[in-house]
This record gives sequence, C-alpha cells and structure tokens, in this order.
Amino acid sequence: ALLARGDEIDALAVRHFHVSEPLLHALTRCRIVVRYGVGYENIPVSAATKMGMIVARVPDYCTEEVAEQALTGALLHIRRTVAYSRDVAAGTWNAQIHIPVRSDSVRLVIVGLGRIGSALARKGLGVGFKVAAFDPFIPESAFRECGVQRLSTLDEALALADILSLHVPLTRPPDGHPTLRMIGAAQLEKMKPGAAIINTARGPVIDNAALCGALESGLLGGAFLDVLEDEPKQGSLFQQGDLSTLDKLREMENAILTPHCSFNSEQSVGRVKELGTQEINRVLQGEWPRSIAWVNPEVRDAYVARFKSS
Repeated sequence: ALLARGDEIDALAVRHFHVSEPLLHALTRCRIVVRYGVGYENIPVSAATKMGMIVARVPDYCTEEVAEQALTGALLHIRRTVAYSRDVAAGTWNAQIHIPVRSDSVRLVIVGLGRIGSALARKGLGVGFKVAAFDPFIPESAFRECGVQRLSTLDEALALADILSLHVPLTRPPDGHPTLRMIGAAQLEKMKPGAAIINTARGPVIDNAALCGALESGLLGGAFLDVLEDEPKQGSLFQQGDLSTLDKLREMENAILTPHCSFNSEQSVGRVKELGTQEINRVLQGEWPRSIAWVNPEVRDAYVARFKSS
C-alpha cells in the first residue's frame, strides 16, 4: 500500500517496520523518516541521505526507564533475588543458600556514557555502587560531571567489572566503530569469574552463543538481558525450539530475560509519539530537526537541492 501511494506521503513515522530502499525510492515527496525509538537500524540511512531525505529518531523519550531497568538487573544480581524466589517457589525456605553482597563492594562498569549510561551512573552511585565507565567518544568533562572513573580501553572495563552494563548503539561493518558482537567469547574470557553482564542496548552487541557458553561453564555468574540477537516478534507466543539461543537462556537459572521492554512506561509510550511528531512538524514547517534527534545532518545540502522549488 505504501509503495502504491508513495507520491502522496510527506513524512513517514515507523517503529518496528523495516523501511526498504525500494520503499524510499517510491516516497517521491517524502521529506523525513522518523523512527519512534532510539535506534534506527531498520532505516537505510545512507540511501535516504543520497536521496536528500532527512532521518530522525527520538533518543530521549525513555532514558530514565532504560537506566532503571539496568539498575534493576544489577540489584537483582547482588541480592540474589531471583534465585531466592525460585527456591521459595520450589518449597525451600533458607536464607543461607545464597550469599548476597552489598552494593558498596561492587564495581558497576558502564560501556557507553551517553544519555542512558549517564543516567545509570547517577542512579548506580545513588545506591552505593562503585561506578566506572568506558566511552572513547565522550569528553573527560562528562566523566567528571557524572562522578565516575574513566577507563581507557574495553579490555580494562571487562577486567574491572563485577557487573558490566552495555549502553551502545548497534553499528555494523563498514562503520568505523562497529559494535556488532563487540562482546564475544574472547571478551567474556577477560571478565572476572562470577561477574555479571547486563544488556538493555541491542541484542547483537553480544554474541549470544558465546554468552550461553560462559553462563553454562560458570565463567559468568549471571546475565540480565532485555534484548537478544534473535528475538520473537513482539506480542507473539513462541514454542520450544523456535529460537535455540532463547531456549537455552530460558532454562538457565543465572539468566534473567525480559521481552525488550526496558523502554516501556506509562509516561514513555505517549512521549515517544509526541516527540517524533514534533520532529515531523519542524521539518514540514521549514525547520531542521533537533540536533540530538537528527541522524543524518550531512543530508542538509541534498535536502535543500531536492526541495528548494517546493
């Protein structure tokens, strides 16, 4: 339907829908494509840029929600809450089976000190964690403002972390700094025995098969995952055997899984549509998107050339 009516569309807003290059070419009058969300891997940005089409996103609608989800994972891990709950459900009432640890004895290491990473740093410090971070793209002043230790390399972050929390975008080769499977078997082997990993970013940032191996062997003490490499369709029911990695993780007592829901709250659901619509309105009224929302600012000249006579 979109392909057939492409010449009627001035703006396109999507969430999970995959925007193909043929669809972009059919949108002959479209000025802007907006992703109702933080990531934008379902939009072919390079193709849109070549066509003079603005791509925007909504990076700031769920910052607190995702940071709180990651913090929840960290607290569940150190308090051994899920393990205790499983014991009680199985009929065992024994406080001594597991040994929780206090937050002020745990180093929380954040990879990616952007909006969400910074929010997690603030919240983590607030409950007593020792917080450090690795992000080669963030200035020193941001680390000072957050009050966290700056780490120089990913290897240093891996070796230091009691809990490692990932907050990076998903980028793939040939991008200059691809994050696809940035955490694989080699990286997991550099972590402390018994350490935990949290992923509320994008599933393919971690090699999930390698993660399963590290959890099965006891190399890692736990994983809190809101995202997976291969996720079921939202709102679907899935059967045993549909997704082999998910099947393995579901059966592991040291893995906690949630259904890519860290963005979700009563407040964020309306906020993402409001902010995304504001970006559309800006462009249709002759303005540019907000700088934090504009994915391809390099399109400016091509956009002006394409629409200067309209």
